[in-house]
Amino acid sequence: MRVTLGGGGTDVLWYSRLKGGAWISAAIDKYVYVTLSHSENPEEFRIVLPDEIITANSIDDIENPVVRTCFEVSGITRGVEVYIKSDATGRSGLGGSGALEVALLNALLTLGIRPVSKFRLGQLAASVEIEKLRIPVGPQDQMISALGGIQYFEMDKNGKITATPLKIHEETVAGLEENLLYFRTGIQRDTAAVLGDQKQKSDNEESKAEMISALDDIKELGQMTKGF
Repeated sequence: MRVTLGGGGTDVLWYSRLKGGAWISAAIDKYVYVTLSHSENPEEFRIVLPDEIITANSIDDIENPVVRTCFEVSGITRGVEVYIKSDATGRSGLGGSGALEVALLNALLTLGIRPVSKFRLGQLAASVEIEKLRIPVGPQDQMISALGGIQYFEMDKNGKITATPLKIHEETVAGLEENLLYFRTGIQRDTAAVLGDQKQKSDNEESKAEMISALDDIKELGQMTKGF
């Protein structure tokens, strides 16, 4: 999973296509775990999630859209069992869905003997939500989950992403860790709903300029943070 240290939100497509995005993300020691095994029934899919067990006879019968789409992208059509566990609850704001997509796709592609680079894995995982499911998000969660570390990202108006690992002294990273506290509040954050509302406002001429100006400022913070 991840935290964003500057520029968060400028990766969303409606903004990055206008102005380009720039942000800094850091992978943290909270994970989504995916375990795969062959199903006893080669015609059946069994997905064990923290709060439900899904049994399906084909990919089309998998109700969870993210899990179903990951199978479609991977090309795995034979029966498998998938066990998914997370260190944090859903909608915690730590990029859990992106981490799930990265972990599940990595496992499925490895099973299908179709391994890809970390960068390509992040791109494929992002395409699950952005292109396949048409959710108005950006690729920041999937990219940092796939690459790890602390990275500076830029995304141009054509959607091309570049990632630069930041060379930060270990003492600086330790100091940052010592000064960050996270608490389980029980409050859930629906990122898709938040960004969907943002996109709706960007389509309104009265609020569009204000939204763009706010994201310009946020992007500048990400660029400034890289320079420190």
